[in-house]
Amino acid sequence: MTDKNILQSKLNFVEKIYPTAFINIDSNKIDKAVDIVQSSDAKVANKTVEAIVNSYIENNNNFFKVDNEFLERAQEVFASDKINKTQFIKSNEQGELFLKSLYQDEISSTVFQDPQMSYIFSTLPASNFALSNVSPN
Repeated sequence: MTDKNILQSKLNFVEKIYPTAFINIDSNKIDKAVDIVQSSDAKVANKTVEAIVNSYIENNNNFFKVDNEFLERAQEVFASDKINKTQFIKSNEQGELFLKSLYQDEISSTVFQDPQMSYIFSTLPASNFALSNVSPN
């Protein structure tokens, strides 16, 4: 089996299994998702984060600290990615940062270095972010 086939099999698994696996999000599932993202490539990380966001909205979980507008914007970006054949999460670090932002009290200001992330995170109040090292410009 070629590397391309292995990746495709992995993505098929992720697309079909993750949405079910992450139904009714709790802290253990989020921790497991972060582990998966840390040990996967960017495509798998992207699918993992997408499954978490979709599961949260579809199942009305009450686990995340962010609001529905934030999650709806994330869904918009994922939908756009599918149409344009791109991916929102471009690295494991970015996937981990996004997942942690769903439940940690303080969100890293590095989310603003990416235009898609800036769009999603702009719905949240400034008090959610670690802005001590950020220039006002």
